[in-house]
Amino acid sequence: MSMEDKVVFFLIIITMILWGSIPIIEKIGLVKLDPIIGITIRNLTITIGLLIFIFWSGRYKELLEVDVKGILIFSASGLMAGLFGMWTYYTVLKQWPTSKVVPIFGKLSTCNDDFKCFNTKRGDKYFESDWNPIDCVRNLVG
Repeated sequence: MSMEDKVVFFLIIITMILWGSIPIIEKIGLVKLDPIIGITIRNLTITIGLLIFIFWSGRYKELLEVDVKGILIFSASGLMAGLFGMWTYYTVLKQWPTSKVVPIFGKLSTCNDDFKCFNTKRGDKYFESDWNPIDCVRNLVG
């Protein structure tokens, strides 16, 4: 296994830990908040953190060089996942137990197999339709 693969698998595990613990924190936060207020606070915090990072790291010039296509793609992604997706998720999370909601939404990430048009033609093994993250984690620890 190459060093790049080890880094990728390490990041997968870190992401699993972070994303696995967040629903509990969000459920607690939603007790007294409307989902749209929670999304607003979440996104403002992310925006401030990103702006600080971008300017601190000197990468603000890259932000100014993004073309229209890049802006449109990530704007659509932000609206679909960051606003509408988070709103539906927070609304359900507020009403149902975390133990029911998280497994349901966790299964949605496997929907990308149904969208073969998103497969890359670069031959990158991380985008092949038969790529299995469980096998990747097994390879890392085994």
